[in-house]
Formats: sequence, structure tokens, C-alpha cells
Amino acid sequence: MIERDFCYKVASTVLSAGGVRQQFSVKENILLSQLTMEILKHPETYLDIEAAELQFVEEGYAMLAGTESGASVISENHRLQSSLGADISLLDRKGLQKKFSWMNCDDVELGAVGNTGEGWFDPWSLLTAVQRKNKSMGVDYINGEVTRLNVVNDVIQSVQVSSPQGNQFNINCDTLVNSAGAYSNRIARMAGVSIPVEPRPRSIYAVHCPDSLADASLYCPLVVDYSGVWFRRESIRGSGMFLCGLSPSVENDTCVLPLQATVADIQADLANHLKQEYFDEHIWPVLAHRVPAFENLKVKSAWSGLYDYNTFDQNALIGKHPDLDNFFIVSGFSGHGLQQGPAAGRAISELIHYGEFQSIDLSIFDVSRVKRNKPVFERNIV
Repeated sequence: MIERDFCYKVASTVLSAGGVRQQFSVKENILLSQLTMEILKHPETYLDIEAAELQFVEEGYAMLAGTESGASVISENHRLQSSLGADISLLDRKGLQKKFSWMNCDDVELGAVGNTGEGWFDPWSLLTAVQRKNKSMGVDYINGEVTRLNVVNDVIQSVQVSSPQGNQFNINCDTLVNSAGAYSNRIARMAGVSIPVEPRPRSIYAVHCPDSLADASLYCPLVVDYSGVWFRRESIRGSGMFLCGLSPSVENDTCVLPLQATVADIQADLANHLKQEYFDEHIWPVLAHRVPAFENLKVKSAWSGLYDYNTFDQNALIGKHPDLDNFFIVSGFSGHGLQQGPAAGRAISELIHYGEFQSIDLSIFDVSRVKRNKPVFERNIV
């Protein structure tokens, strides 16, 4: 494992909201999250740690629809989710209002609420637990940056690495897995190929609400408003702390970082995206409308991280690159990487070791679909 950011200062994992859900419209996305959920619920089996260490909060997602067409999409998705064993309830306006008395549901047509198998957890704890488990099984972690891939006859023979001290050395390889997240296309281009993955910044705001939502008995899932604004409670019940965010509009959602950007460059650029005006103009009005108590809140902190955004269809690329014999890709999750990463890691290891997927057939996410122009679109994008 070659990692240039051993402190994980700009790693998408630790800068995420840590959510995991089954409410997708593509079967394979649901199955990926279900397998990750199995790991989260039984980390003593998979990661040799106690479940409490991951701080998993199983309070679900609540996806809201504001129109009849939106409700139709949620209903159709629900049929697929239920067929795969997902425990999701469909609630009309009255049902939502009864369940969430603190929420304004006057303009909501329908909501899908996860009862079990959804929620959020501590990303840092999962990251370090996986790292410890890997090391116990003999995985070497190398602090350095990949600067070159040596390719001969469509096979990657070795990887050139630059250490933090500036020394360069080569590592021979039989198989190379590119899981460099937002910068996976940077690695791919070193091999003379390309994948449609760009770094896209996303911001998260931590806010405090001193009003009635500080009640220690509050049940609050991760709510996804039909506007795209999302929020969930943070920390223990009764703290009055919440996380929230909103993906930028299509016209403002662009790649702003060069492929050769350093960790310091990424840090500086992410800081530029933490705009109080963005929160005040685009997020707060929606929050205050949906939850009256949010009229009185204050931003306590904020941070930004990067999506490994798949510009082709916003779904994962999992499999062997069609132009290289030993180059495998695990990237392009477009915001689903943390919740699907553990399952995707198992899938790619199966593909390498057995020559085929075994736990879940993920051939739908094969890298060659880009060349074949066969996109796989997900309707439940957050």
C-alpha cells in the first residue's frame, strides 16, 4: 500500500460524513452497502475490534420527495430495495409528520425512511481498524508518492515511488490496484490510459441548534431534503449539534485542481470552498423551512473533502482496465466510497485471486463500460 498522505490530512475518508445507506436505485449499489453493513455490525469478525469502536449510529436515512414524480421514483426504488431485504418504510405526509413532529412536512409528498441497516459511523475508526488488520496480515504500508508507472507490452512492470525525503525507488509488481480516489486518473495517465474521474470538492458544516432539537430523546435520521440539502445529528443526543451540506449545482461543480496538485495544494484549495455565504444563501433557508427550530442555529465549524467524481455516470469503476493486463481500478464512487469501500475491496480481491467476482457480481461496474458507452445511472444521488 503506497500512501503519500500518511497523516490523511486530505483523505476523503476522514473528511466525509460517514454515512451508509441502502436507499439506492441500482441493485449492485444496494448489495455493496449491505455487505459493508455486515462488516460494520460485526467488526470483531472482520477487523478484530469491538463494535463500539466504530461508533455506528443506526438511525437510518430519510429521503424526501416534494412532487408526484419524485414520489414515484422513491416508490419504484423502494420496491427494488425491499426485494433485496432492505428494511425501508414508505411514509406519506401524515406518517412523516407523526414520526418526526419537529419537521415541517407540509410540502412533502412521500418519504422513505430506513429502519435498520442505515446510519453513520466514525470514518477515522474504520480507516485505522482496516490499517491495523492489513498490517497484521502482512501488508506493507509505504510512505511515498507514485511518480511513474513502468509499462512494457501493456503490462505494468514496476512502480516508481518518491519518498518524503526525495529518494526514488522502484517496486516490482505482478498486479497494481489503483484506488487513489480523486486522483486515480493521475495514476492512470502514468500508464498511458485514462479514466473519467476528477476531484470535486464537497463541504460539510457543523451547526449548533439550541432550541427543542437539543432534546436528548430526539430520533433524527440523516434527512435528505428534495432540494438536495441534507442534515443529521452529530455526537450524542441532546448536544444540539448537527452536520449538513449541499452539493453544488451542475454549472458550479467543476474540477478545479490540476492532476499534479500536492497535498498542500489540495489543503489550500479545500479551504477556499468553505464559504459562509454558501451556507447562508443555499443551505440555511432550506434547513429553516424543513425544521423550524433551525431558524436559530450557528455554524461552529466546517470542512471540505474531495469526491472521486466519475464524470461518465457517477458510479464506481471496479475491475481491470481493458487496455492493460494487470491494472485494476477501484475508484469513481462519487461520494459512496466510504460506505462501499470495504465491500469493493473484497470484490476486487476476489476478481484478482479467482478471476471472477464471488460475493457480489459487480460486472455492471466494469471499467470497459466507458469505452462501450454503457453508463449506469443512479437516481438516488446525494
